[in-house]
Amino acid sequence: MTELGRLHGALLPLAQQAGNQWIVQEARARAPNAAIFEELFRAFKERYRGRVTPEHLAICERWVQSFTWFIDAMRQPDSMALLGVTHGDYRMDNMLFLAGGDQAKVVDWQLVNVGPLASDLAYFLGGCLDPADRRDWLRDLLQTYLDVLTAATGGQPLVTLEQLEHDLRMNAFFGVTMAIVSSILVRQTDRGDDMFLTMLSRHCELVRELDALAILPDAPATGVQDWTPLQPEPQDELPHPVQENKYWSESWYFDFVDESQGIAGWVRLGLTPNLKGNWYTALVSRTGKPLLLFEDYVAPASSGSGHTLHIQAEHYEVTHDVVPGEELKTYRIRFSGKAAACDAPDRVLRGDPASSADEHLVLDLTYQSAGTPYQYRISTRYEIPCAVSGVVTINSQETKLHKVPGQRDHSWAPRDFWALDWVWNSFHFGPEHYHATELRFFGGARMPIGYVQQTGGEVRELEGVVCKETHDNVAGDEGRLVSKMDMTVTPRGGEAVRVSVEPVGHAPLRLVSDDGRVSLFDRAWGRVRLEDGRTGVGWFEWNQNVLEDEQV
Repeated sequence: MTELGRLHGALLPLAQQAGNQWIVQEARARAPNAAIFEELFRAFKERYRGRVTPEHLAICERWVQSFTWFIDAMRQPDSMALLGVTHGDYRMDNMLFLAGGDQAKVVDWQLVNVGPLASDLAYFLGGCLDPADRRDWLRDLLQTYLDVLTAATGGQPLVTLEQLEHDLRMNAFFGVTMAIVSSILVRQTDRGDDMFLTMLSRHCELVRELDALAILPDAPATGVQDWTPLQPEPQDELPHPVQENKYWSESWYFDFVDESQGIAGWVRLGLTPNLKGNWYTALVSRTGKPLLLFEDYVAPASSGSGHTLHIQAEHYEVTHDVVPGEELKTYRIRFSGKAAACDAPDRVLRGDPASSADEHLVLDLTYQSAGTPYQYRISTRYEIPCAVSGVVTINSQETKLHKVPGQRDHSWAPRDFWALDWVWNSFHFGPEHYHATELRFFGGARMPIGYVQQTGGEVRELEGVVCKETHDNVAGDEGRLVSKMDMTVTPRGGEAVRVSVEPVGHAPLRLVSDDGRVSLFDRAWGRVRLEDGRTGVGWFEWNQNVLEDEQV
């Protein structure tokens, strides 16, 4: 507690310095919103069923329901007496004690934040002390911290002991949140389970002892209960302000499928201002012919502005246009450049595409919205089902598209392809559209995202997405390509829908981060079949991280 007072006192001025806004932005990028927290808690309950006492589970339930209210309340100017730079993970595991025992060094600052100083207090006092000891020592420990903080900041008390106790009570749920979220986001082990359950129990006892439940609203339905689908605003079509997060990206994605002509493709522009260059990828898959692959991960900056994005490089040119006055309705993309012809898409994932001679690829496609734009709850991202028209030209040979099914999406947020796995699906049955994503955390938890959009534009969010894919040649690297997949998607409040997926053509990428991590980004267009016999088409995506013990 003495060391924490010293740290908070020394770092207090940094919270007001403009040059340290990265601390706030990094913290906001990590913070779970209510929708994510609710899904993680659902996975937590399933995993630890029977191992959490009913009393503690009731505390967790009440907290999850009140999460949105609490975040809003904490943003009020007078919610906290003391704000400053916090460590974020202040516990015994992250302290090194010097010989003699009168000094500690604090390590592991990856969760540094600007916020209530009492969050560090609550995390340490709740998790690192036996509840019986904490009850005996709590007030003396708080006074010790306050005395050291006062001395470190010039000798004038910043707050009273009573104000500090109020802040501690307001932050008593911090450790409950950490126990729930952290246990699901990391790999599960027996020792880890014991640690997280001990954390949860101790922090729930702190909540109970401080009567922190009394600060929450009485109404139980204060969490994410309103499932009315969200929609983007027209101005969201345009570029957004850049954030300082290393992996912040603004991404525009487009795909199409023309099953009758045996051709499909996808395009993505990713503005990555905090990396070495922007990303541009364009891939075209044709039945019985080589995959056409264009990729540039050091693309120059866009020279366009407003409604137009334009990239001019030595060997290719790109123009993306939002039609003015047609925001969320009409979008046009044009690409001209040399694309590698790859006979074996599976070798792309191994970093050896074995391409033949390059072929000249020209895309001139217009995306007309064919449904209601859908805004994600957990991120700044929206997706729109589209009818796609235009021309695909390969070595002067044209293929004309007329209102074939496709979709486009736009996101602006940190985008770390190497942070988790996922399965993303977008498929169409005439005027009925499905967008279904299964996020796969390394700890084993899975989270559903998406919607079904029925004839007439009615949107129903999904509360369940389960994907079970089969790979070719499971014993080797070739097994990274998916040969088939069975899905179950469940609309909120509705019956489960079972879907069979048959990939027709693969158009994958091998994504390598600047620190050497590898993601095998398998993508395929294919046919889908529902239980009632209806068939459709779409694009499917499997992001598969190669973990360190799997890399050769």
